[in-house]
Amino acid sequence: MIKKLLSAVIICIAAGLVSGLYAQNISGIVNYRGEMNKKYVDSFVVALNSNKEIPMSTKQAVTRMYRDATPDTYILSFKGAESYYYYVKPLEDETVPYNVGSKAGLTSYYTNNKTKEMIMTNSGLGDVLMNKNIKWDITQTSKKIGKYTCYKAIFANQTYGKKKTVAWFTPEISVNFGPKYYKGLPGLILQIETQMFSLTATKVTLNPNESDLKIERVKNRKQLISMEEYSKRATEIRENHRKQR
Repeated sequence: MIKKLLSAVIICIAAGLVSGLYAQNISGIVNYRGEMNKKYVDSFVVALNSNKEIPMSTKQAVTRMYRDATPDTYILSFKGAESYYYYVKPLEDETVPYNVGSKAGLTSYYTNNKTKEMIMTNSGLGDVLMNKNIKWDITQTSKKIGKYTCYKAIFANQTYGKKKTVAWFTPEISVNFGPKYYKGLPGLILQIETQMFSLTATKVTLNPNESDLKIERVKNRKQLISMEEYSKRATEIRENHRKQR
């Protein structure tokens, strides 16, 4: 009981620190390792093999791709009120015909806490001004990730289906950033767990050299599109692909 009370106090203190983030000059670089979850791969392979319309050779090839998928690398850079999260493209390996990767996406995200903006960059559809507001349920469950004590939080408003998303954040680093569009907790998010993939911090560098920080801002704000326009364009692309089959 006492431990839980102390944990709650720590989290509340951290929340206060994060709310005053703008007055601080906190900066950092976080490397994340993205991996497909084994349970997801297993269920995908079962569903694939149960489809009688797919040739056996195709099933075997796709199964190998999923079983042999290599992890992806992502980087989160943050300084003051801004953060930038992006995918790190690996060196091409001609011996590997295709890498499924982690299924955690290739999209970049720019966040500005002062303006309360989050912008998603999609190479095919442009820059999207997101209106995503994540509501977290913070628990007292804790674990260590590296040297940091992290607390478990659950994604409450399931915008993208009923499957829960779990975040592990550390109040020891008082910024409210995290990978992808996951943010808003009283501490840096070091791990995200979804049904399909996980993102886990493998290296945290605080107050790095200024030249190592990569924060890309939108160059032409007039070309920003809304989430509604993004969804419309994505639907049109899917329909065009379907018609071309």
